[in-house]
Amino acid sequence: MLTSAGYEVDSVLDGAAAVAASAASPYDAILMDCQMPELNGYEATAAIRDREGTDHHTPIIALTAGARREDRDRCLAEGMDSYLAKPVSKDALLALVARCVQHDHEIGAPLSRIGHASQTESTIDTEVFDELRMLAQGLDRDLVSDLVDAFLLDTDVRLVELRAGIERGDAAVVGRIAHQIKGGGAQLGGHRLASSCGRLEQQAAAGALSGALIDLREVELDYEELSYALRAQSVHTERHGDCDMTG
Repeated sequence: MLTSAGYEVDSVLDGAAAVAASAASPYDAILMDCQMPELNGYEATAAIRDREGTDHHTPIIALTAGARREDRDRCLAEGMDSYLAKPVSKDALLALVARCVQHDHEIGAPLSRIGHASQTESTIDTEVFDELRMLAQGLDRDLVSDLVDAFLLDTDVRLVELRAGIERGDAAVVGRIAHQIKGGGAQLGGHRLASSCGRLEQQAAAGALSGALIDLREVELDYEELSYALRAQSVHTERHGDCDMTG
């Protein structure tokens, strides 16, 4: 999304690498995923702010699957300037990044939340796919199918890990994996799956996993429905790609 708008983008795999990259080279803005290995987004932000001190302030935008006010408040309290809730739309991302890189941005001033946090309970948000198809125009690969395949393969594994975490009562693992599935599903328009994962994530945060297996079954059913819908959308994209690209 950013490179298509002319931005130069560096990408790293975890919070520790983000801290190192920001120390090695100045950036106009940093997109910081909240859930990462090594250092999470909050810890990485704190490390960057400690290094910058009062001499410099790089705008940091949180990327999170959480769309509640508490999520926004925590991001700001941890030193981030704003946040985008998944699924992230191109228009919202570009608008927020453009505002962040303005030279007259007041250091430390919170930015308004820009993003899309749909509350719909439909299996899939087809508008998300319309945007992905538009983004894929001109690429030499099937972006939508690649994203769908990656999500399905990843989620198949994570659901097994999620069940194992529930069975051994590991709330930390349950919360982390539920959050990851929620974010991936939301980014592809799976709002119902995101909602059921969100409820499981909240239970894990409260340390209450007594009824988690029942909620896991709801997650599994929502994922099964979403997987069918995603495959259908991928087939639709393959069959009508030429029309979409010339339209």
